Amino acid sequence: MENSLRNLFIRFNYNEDKGFICNLPTSENGVHLSIGFDNIRKEFNIHFTDDNIKEVGKDRRDFILKMSAFRFFLFIKRFDRFYQLYLTRLLNSSRINLGKLKKFRFLFFKLDDSIMKKEILQISGNKKKYRFRKNINVEHIIKGFYPISQIQQFDNIFVPVFKWKGPNFTTQGIVFKIDNVLYYLPNKRLNHFQKYVTISLINYINKYPSEGTMEFGKIIYEKLSTK
Repeated sequence: MENSLRNLFIRFNYNEDKGFICNLPTSENGVHLSIGFDNIRKEFNIHFTDDNIKEVGKDRRDFILKMSAFRFFLFIKRFDRFYQLYLTRLLNSSRINLGKLKKFRFLFFKLDDSIMKKEILQISGNKKKYRFRKNINVEHIIKGFYPISQIQQFDNIFVPVFKWKGPNFTTQGIVFKIDNVLYYLPNKRLNHFQKYVTISLINYINKYPSEGTMEFGKIIYEKLSTK
């Protein structure tokens, strides 16, 4: 378990000349996902990198999406309008009062930033790489759980909520507070929102197909088709 946590990392790097890249872990050992924008090629791309490949000259990268800078920023502009509109509708229908939340008997999870940085995460000196620390004290995790009645103590909070169902401790969704207004998004609504946004993303990509986007569309479609 400890070694598995140590292998989970997030690395972000930005260079004004070369662009940015964000590396994320995957479930496959030695393979990570990279999302980046190449300023030299003027290209946005997503690819998997296999660090197990050590042979000189052999490409370790498997690209699943390549998009020109023009098309990428056009996509961001168009998709952002749609996303903001749908998100606003979702939030307006998700307002809830504290009294009703209390009836659900939820627990929410929130750790202080100081605990996250000193006790949970190991952050590199340049703040570009994050890993879980060795020998994490479980008490720090336990202290991060609060009854939902205490959510008013925090300002502009965005947290997952949990509940005991018999012997099982299960996640129920997300609760957040903006300007003292509470919102509750149960898992079912969150999944529907994510699916709707993903389908819209695929439709946009398929509307203007290219060799650099076909593999990404195929992967996302397969994920949606799997229950």
